[in-house]
Amino acid sequence: MEIITIEQLHDKLCDAYSWRIKELANINNDIKVAQKPRKALFTRMAIVLLYAHWEGYIKEAADIYINFVSNQTIIYSDLSKSFLALAIEKQIRKINNSKKAKPYLELVDFVTSGLAQNLQIPYDTIDTESNLTSSVFENITIRLGLDYSRYALMEKLIDKDLAEKRHLIAHGQYREISEKDFSDVYVKIVNILNDFNNQLLEAVINKDYLNQAFRVRN
Repeated sequence: MEIITIEQLHDKLCDAYSWRIKELANINNDIKVAQKPRKALFTRMAIVLLYAHWEGYIKEAADIYINFVSNQTIIYSDLSKSFLALAIEKQIRKINNSKKAKPYLELVDFVTSGLAQNLQIPYDTIDTESNLTSSVFENITIRLGLDYSRYALMEKLIDKDLAEKRHLIAHGQYREISEKDFSDVYVKIVNILNDFNNQLLEAVINKDYLNQAFRVRN
């Protein structure tokens, strides 16, 4: 589906966010009322589910944002540096270690004349690398032109308390997770997802995907 208006983007982000938050709230409530040893089982299951929604939402929300930007009536030269880098990534990847002349010529053509063409960016450009650590998340925010600094204090939580524990549990290793430990991670990850959602909406409203010169002219 092509996302053209801010209303469409808002609805898509809300849909992607709300069902995930509802499911996480349900399992968090199940943990609270569960009896031992089921409580210990539920917390291990829940950390895997929490990670799945962490990675799933960041990927889906980023793709929704790119879909919206790609469907605006703008040309490449109007883009911010971050989005221009996303747009030419395909051409750059073709060049990587290539000894053929054609990819280089295609990049030169794009730089010399393609910047005046209408924007086209693949919607599935963002890669979580199937392991959404803080460094991968930082890379995604930079590629989208978003401020990562607000998440810097959460790096240990993302890497050690979420991604690492999920990896070990999902690969058959036993890791005990207390109800309190899960609750702490759950609350903070949900807050990050909410912040990321708001960042994307603010970026669209402020047209941060456009370069400053274009915004001043318009």
